[in-house]
Amino acid sequence: MRSSLIYLLYPPSAARAQLKNCLVQQGYQVNIFDSPEQLTAQHISHSPCCALLSAWLPSTLALNWQDLWQAPPSFILFSDQEDLNSRLQALRSGVALVLPAVPDPDSLLSSLAALLNTATAYRVLVVDDDDLQLQIFSYLLKRAGLEVRTLQQPLEFLTAYQEFQPDVVLLDMHMPQATGLELAKILNSQLGIARSSIIFLSAETDPETQLAALAAGAEDYIVKPPQPEELVARVRLRAQTARRLKQMHQHLEQRRLTYQRLSQDREREHEAINRHAIVSVADPQGRITYVNQRFCHISGYQEQELLGQNHRILKSTRHSADFYHAMWSQIRSGQVWQGEVCNQRRDGNEYWVESTIIPFFDDEGRIKEYVSIRTDITRLKEIECQLKDAEQQQRQLAWERGERVKESLCLANIMRLLANEALTQEQVFQQLVKLIPQGWQYPEHTSAYLTFAQSDDTSPAFCATAQQMSSSRTWVDLNGNTQSLQLLIALDAAAITAQPPFLAQEYKLLDQILDQLIQTLGRRQDRVALIAAKKEADQANKAKSNFLSSMSHELRTPMNAILGFAQMLEADDALDEDQRDSAHEITRAGRHLLSLINEVLDLAKVEAGKISISLEQVAISEVVDEVLALLTPLAQQKKIQLHGLQEGSEPVSWTVQADRVRLKQVLLNLGSNAIKYNHPEGEVWFEALSQDNEIQIQVRDTGYGISTADLAKLGQPFQRLEAESTSVEGTGIGLTISRKLVQLMQGTSGVTSQLGAGSTFWLRLPKAQKPSATQQMDSLKDEPATSSAHALNTPVQRSVLAQPHILSIDDNPANLKLVEQLLKKRGYQVTSAPGASLGLELALACQPDLVLMDINMPEMDGFALFSVFQTHAQLKSIPVIAVSANAQPRDMQRGLDAGFSAYLTKPLHPQQLYSTINAYLPQESPCL
Repeated sequence: MRSSLIYLLYPPSAARAQLKNCLVQQGYQVNIFDSPEQLTAQHISHSPCCALLSAWLPSTLALNWQDLWQAPPSFILFSDQEDLNSRLQALRSGVALVLPAVPDPDSLLSSLAALLNTATAYRVLVVDDDDLQLQIFSYLLKRAGLEVRTLQQPLEFLTAYQEFQPDVVLLDMHMPQATGLELAKILNSQLGIARSSIIFLSAETDPETQLAALAAGAEDYIVKPPQPEELVARVRLRAQTARRLKQMHQHLEQRRLTYQRLSQDREREHEAINRHAIVSVADPQGRITYVNQRFCHISGYQEQELLGQNHRILKSTRHSADFYHAMWSQIRSGQVWQGEVCNQRRDGNEYWVESTIIPFFDDEGRIKEYVSIRTDITRLKEIECQLKDAEQQQRQLAWERGERVKESLCLANIMRLLANEALTQEQVFQQLVKLIPQGWQYPEHTSAYLTFAQSDDTSPAFCATAQQMSSSRTWVDLNGNTQSLQLLIALDAAAITAQPPFLAQEYKLLDQILDQLIQTLGRRQDRVALIAAKKEADQANKAKSNFLSSMSHELRTPMNAILGFAQMLEADDALDEDQRDSAHEITRAGRHLLSLINEVLDLAKVEAGKISISLEQVAISEVVDEVLALLTPLAQQKKIQLHGLQEGSEPVSWTVQADRVRLKQVLLNLGSNAIKYNHPEGEVWFEALSQDNEIQIQVRDTGYGISTADLAKLGQPFQRLEAESTSVEGTGIGLTISRKLVQLMQGTSGVTSQLGAGSTFWLRLPKAQKPSATQQMDSLKDEPATSSAHALNTPVQRSVLAQPHILSIDDNPANLKLVEQLLKKRGYQVTSAPGASLGLELALACQPDLVLMDINMPEMDGFALFSVFQTHAQLKSIPVIAVSANAQPRDMQRGLDAGFSAYLTKPLHPQQLYSTINAYLPQESPCL
């Protein structure tokens, strides 16, 4: 693997510093040289992976790099010369790539990655229904250093593609479930140009078939059987092209997002200006082409009244003709004009604006429009007028000193301070009392005293005097506590002789300060409450996730033993037919329970409608028969007689549009409730009724019945109608889940009941036509293609080499026994360790070919034990497969990120266990 050292031969400049920072941030080690002579003078022995050169190419490449290092680096030249002779000279001198003199950082980094081949290995997904072909292609491609995943079931193509994200897809042309052409068209329609390269594999050589393949979106067509070198070369070529296209697509997408953010920022800035300022646009002749809403609001004109008019429509009599002539002369010369203008509203009243007029030019340098941004300063002008009037009327009030402006500045500074969220409440109060005196007419002789929440803050040199003014506020906060705020202003009367000591505007300023303080305190309290509520919600969500992970593990661990040993019993030839049939019922019931564990645990997910529903044509009689088979043991225990659909009756042939698994779950819940809440030796009927375009499936019992008052509570989460005080087991969420599942299947549900006479729970689902043979086969997809017994008894074809040795580490004896029996039936040599410490000792002693490691162990969990394995030189190269009942996606991702070769979830499926082990055993001794 080449080093990350880069030599940067570049004259001192700001561009060189920027290049170095960009490279260092990406993990490269950068050595900088001002000249080639400086490089040769230092006699550096470390060979760089790449040399980045400035435009002084001849003197740089004249260096004898072979004398310096055995492996000369790759060269990238920075130059703005684009003529052919310059490019040929660079190429003949050994330059691999030419970039602009000041390159874009993203382009430089992507070019470096491609040049140094720092990207990950190319990924290839091979889809073929022939297992032998898959093994051959996988072996050839892996031997060439490619990362390969094989797929024998075409219907799982999209899922495998999303998980693996390959660079190249090898598709067999002819497969029974879906042809390669169909899969290619689906991939094209979903991903377009962002997809992987597609190569078809087929034994057909006629040109029409090949043209059809290329027309479907393929980049290549390989005739079986291919030559190994040709296969690897063509796959690698297509992978390189696909990887490059994906990188270009990602780069373009990043640029698009950047432009989108810039556009959004521009729109926000535009919106901010529109809300704050008066904006208009005029053409070169002065005709108005655009006005914002604030312009219309201030002027009193409608938009359609202003568009096309000259700004003279707003002209008042305050300014002379010379004033407007000077304005137009300045902006027509291309300069920005700023000044105060008095305009006239539609109703004849005047208003003042602080105006900035900016000319904008077209590509030819001619003015194309004028943009005017104005701020309403009418209030300031009124204040100025008031100041002038007050100066004339009451000189003793000292309006000539601009007191009103001082008050406004004081209030503005205070509001700016209150809006500073970075300061604490104590810091705000400490600075506030220092700002307040600046708003009074004698700031050098004025001091402030602020009291809030049993804390006092004063301005410097505060002194209580006889000349004081104060105000207070009282309110009830969010916690119901009464809060009090008081502000006192003291004036040193000994230094002041003017009367009155306080102005009427200063009393108003005092009230404004208090009002702003109360609003700020309320906002801060709201923010604290919001942060606390968010923290509490995050903690609750984390607790929920931990609970679900723990419960999933606790449920899947015993399910692993139940399903595993049941499958072992099915494969046992010593059992008679009845015993094998019983084992099969255990397996089928266990699989059904396993498919429902995640949804039953997460009631919130059910209520949110996040469960995936797959609607299909479902035969009612088949589902009812399966439900009856599962409920029979419970009914026999309670001495309850079950009645299914009558053989030969019309409902036996009825079908509905539903999710088979969810329908079975609902009927199981209703049936188990009818048994549990029934009289001894009672009866339960499963019935079907036709109603227009729907079929009503109902479960009727002879139980205790439900009162009218309790019917309103029925179906609420964890509501058992006081049944929790009885010996009947339950959680009270079954009916809630069932009702939501029926709604997701586009159906309705309900109940009728009579106290003491029994209840009838029903659900109505849309009718469906009788399923075809193909659909009947699809409904069996949840059943394995071959039975467990067949899978376990399949002869093992082995090489003449020694049997692979597998070490199984698990603290659960039942799981150890199950894994040992499953692997020994396939001819493996198995060593079991019931704990982490013993597992480590056995691994060091026997040096197994592969390790199966449980994650949740009391002494040391699987992650810690795996870390210990990595510290031993004789163990770190052994493949380790994690085995855990933690089946959440985040748990599986954590295991893969930790470095486990694979992650299997309990309960284990034998075929999946075998195929995973075979994938990581040494190639010399596969278990086929």
